[in-house]
Amino acid sequence: MTTALVIKPDGTTEELEMPSLEDELATLQTLVGGFIEAIYLPNLGYTMYINEDGKIKNLPYNKVATAIWAGEY
Repeated sequence: MTTALVIKPDGTTEELEMPSLEDELATLQTLVGGFIEAIYLPNLGYTMYINEDGKIKNLPYNKVATAIWAGEY
């Protein structure tokens, strides 16, 4: 089983055990609130999943997730 780290825009985090592979897409879409976009983080060896329409939908800025993406963590 895979564990996901959910980083919320307010900076809080939550560990979540991901369901079976068949249900993973639906879970990720629920967590990000829409269609997902996968971003591989080569410096960490992980994949980050974001809402692909986040900017268009004017979703809240996620400072912590952005810093991780930028390699600042």
